[in-house]
Amino acid sequence: MALAKRIIAKLLIKDGRLVKYKQFTNACRLAGNPVSTASTLEDQCVDEFYICGLGVIDPALVREMTKRIFTPVTVGGSLHTMEQVDELIKDCGTDRVVIKDPALGEAVANKYGQQAVAYPIDYHTKCVESVPDYAGEVMLTDIDRDGMGKGLDLDVLKRQWNVPVVLAGGCGKLDHVLQAFNAGADGVAISSMFIFSDKSPIKLRSWLVSEGCNVRDV
Repeated sequence: MALAKRIIAKLLIKDGRLVKYKQFTNACRLAGNPVSTASTLEDQCVDEFYICGLGVIDPALVREMTKRIFTPVTVGGSLHTMEQVDELIKDCGTDRVVIKDPALGEAVANKYGQQAVAYPIDYHTKCVESVPDYAGEVMLTDIDRDGMGKGLDLDVLKRQWNVPVVLAGGCGKLDHVLQAFNAGADGVAISSMFIFSDKSPIKLRSWLVSEGCNVRDV
């Protein structure tokens, strides 16, 4: 039986505050309190959280969030040492970390298992980068589509990926998520649509079910 598709809430955090940009650097908007927002999104039946620190992620904030939520959490943001990873996984309740550095990624995979490591690929126009062997999944973000709400990059899913794929960047309509799932994405990471519109995770899930999409039953 095929695994259920994953609805992922992406929370960008800078200086302890929830923020949102367009195309990574433009039109920064404050988006509320990350702890209360995560709690609300969990109540609305999101499958996972991707907590992305712009700069060094504060483990105390992650710990505060995971005390309030019980949904699986992936954390990324300037992770350079095993000590940072150990604190996030052992002390903060993080399920998976996003690692770009090959040496650290391999060490984390050896210690915690491949499923604990996601590899990020942020790209313009065309994605040509490959996934290293240590990664258990890949997180693909089209920078040009990020925050624009005009749809995800489906062409990148035509490549043969050897790990599960989480797609991000450009989700603005419910149908954008279904298109990504139908094109082969295992998960879709959503930020602006959940935070700045009435298109909640539970509304998205209900609509996907009505369209015959294999998502988690709640």
